[in-house]
Amino acid sequence: AHNTVTVDGFGQHRVHADPGKPSTNPWVLTDRFEFVEGVFDEGFGPDRSLAVQHLRSICFIKPRAFLVVDRLLGDGVHDLVWHFMFYPQSMAIEPDGCSAVSQEAGAPNIRFTWSDPALQPELIAGETSPPYRGLMTADHDRACPSLLLSRKADLPVCVAFLIEPLRPEAEPRL
Repeated sequence: AHNTVTVDGFGQHRVHADPGKPSTNPWVLTDRFEFVEGVFDEGFGPDRSLAVQHLRSICFIKPRAFLVVDRLLGDGVHDLVWHFMFYPQSMAIEPDGCSAVSQEAGAPNIRFTWSDPALQPELIAGETSPPYRGLMTADHDRACPSLLLSRKADLPVCVAFLIEPLRPEAEPRL
C-alpha cells in the first residue's frame, strides 16, 4: 500500500478481495530468478472516476537485484507520483537524477534506480502533518525516507526500477 503510484493526487480505490479465493497472478520460481505480476484495475479516486490500470511486474534476479516494471494503462494526460518508502536510513539522490542510494556507514546499503529521466525525485522524511509522508507508524512515527518520483505523462506509460543491494565490501555485479 505504501510503495505504489498516485494518479492526479488520488490513490487506488481500495476494495477488499475475498481471502478464500486464490490469486490468479502469474508467479514463476526458478533457481536463478523469481517473477510475479499483479494488476490493479479498480480505478483511482474515491469514486473510481479515473479509469487507470496499474500493472506491476517484479523479477528477483537471485541474489543480486530486484527489477520492478510498472505499466499504467488508460488514456489522457495525468499527474503521476510513485511513492517508495525505505527502512529508516539515510538516503541521497545521486547527481545523475535517476537514482538514490542509502548511506549507512559499515552496513548494507541499496541503490534504487529508475528508467525514466523525466521523473522528478524528492526525498521526504518525518512529515508530521497530512499526508504524513516519510513516517513508519508501526515504529512510533519514526522518520524514514520516502522517495517521491513525479511527472506528467500521457498514458499508457511504462517505468522500470532497479533495486540493488550494496554490501560494504563490494559493489553489485549484474
